[in-house]
Parts: sequence; C-alpha cells; structure tokens
Amino acid sequence: MSVPKLILLSILVSLSAIAATGHPPQSSLLVPRFEDSKCVVKVPDSEKGSVRCGYLVVRENRERKNSRTLKLPIIILKSSSRNAEPDPVLRTLGGPGASSLRMISGRRFSPWLNNRDLVIFEQRGTRYTEPNLDCFEVGAVRVENAKTNITGREAVEREVKAAKTCYDRLIKSGTDLPDTIACRALPTSKTCVRSWVTRSGICTESLTARA
Repeated sequence: MSVPKLILLSILVSLSAIAATGHPPQSSLLVPRFEDSKCVVKVPDSEKGSVRCGYLVVRENRERKNSRTLKLPIIILKSSSRNAEPDPVLRTLGGPGASSLRMISGRRFSPWLNNRDLVIFEQRGTRYTEPNLDCFEVGAVRVENAKTNITGREAVEREVKAAKTCYDRLIKSGTDLPDTIACRALPTSKTCVRSWVTRSGICTESLTARA
C-alpha cells in the first residue's frame, strides 16, 4: 500500500474512533490528531446538543518530519439513532475549493444520519482551514474584468498574472504549496495535473485529493 493511502487510512481510523467514542485515540502530540474546538461556523438551533467541532491536525508536507502542521476544521453531527453504527460517514465538498462546513445545516438531506454519525471534513487550503490559501488576487481581477470591456484573452491574461502573484505571496509566506494547494491554478507548478477550462477562460490545476 502506498504512503498516501496509509496516511489517509490512519486519518479515517482516527475520525471513526473520535465519532464513535468521543475521544482522540492516542496522544495529543501525534500527527495526524484531532483537537476539540469551538465551531467556526454558526450551529443551527436544531443541531445544538448533537454536534461536535474541532480540528484535524496534519503535516503540511508528509515527506518532511519537521514540516509545519495545518489545521483542518471538522464537524461531527451525531446520529439520530441511540444505537448508531460505529463507522461514520465522511463527507466533503468539491468545487474544487468550496467550504464543506455549510453541510452543518443539511441533516434533512443526509439520510445516513438515521443510523450513523456524519463527519464533515474541510479540505486543505479552503475557507476555514489554517492556513487559508484563497487567492483573493484572482477574485479581485475577475470583478474588475466584469466591469471592463476587454477580450476573453485579455481577461485570461489578467487572471493568470493574478494567480502568479498569489503563488508568489504564498511561497514567500512559507507555504509548502505543491502539497497544500487545494483550489487555485498555478501554471508554474510541475507536480499538478493541468487542465484548460475554455468556457470560463481559467487556467486550473489540481492535485489528487489528499487529507
């Protein structure tokens, strides 16, 4: 089994134990680990008393033992059953780049909560993670492009330039970007799978989903 698969398996086992027992399985110094915290999003009144929040702490670069850690928000919705199955359902949104935590209000659309807990998992780099890797530079350029009478090619060139500015900013901040990128197009990264979205005119890249 590959190293990424082993790591993913360890995370899933940890989350299963947390959801089933209410406690982290091992020492709080281990990585990956779960840490209880206040919910970073508003908890609906209907869910108060049946929700638990915290962070999954993981290494930014799994190949470096001294790599800094990232904090990925986790929300656990408890099953409506008093005899719930021990293995929870793990859910996260795609996009890529969308926050998954909005699903805290989705109990009526989650039939598995009838007999299992639901673990809502925020992916690396998205809205509520620490750090957040949002490229606000790209968003600002898109707004400006919408107000300007320019060609599609010019709009793309502006967005690519903004993406490179974002890339440089994140690298300077110490972000180990090749292993943490979750949602933004960076043409300079050779480790990513590159695709050209012609309809929107955005150069996008993505890595295989990793916790």
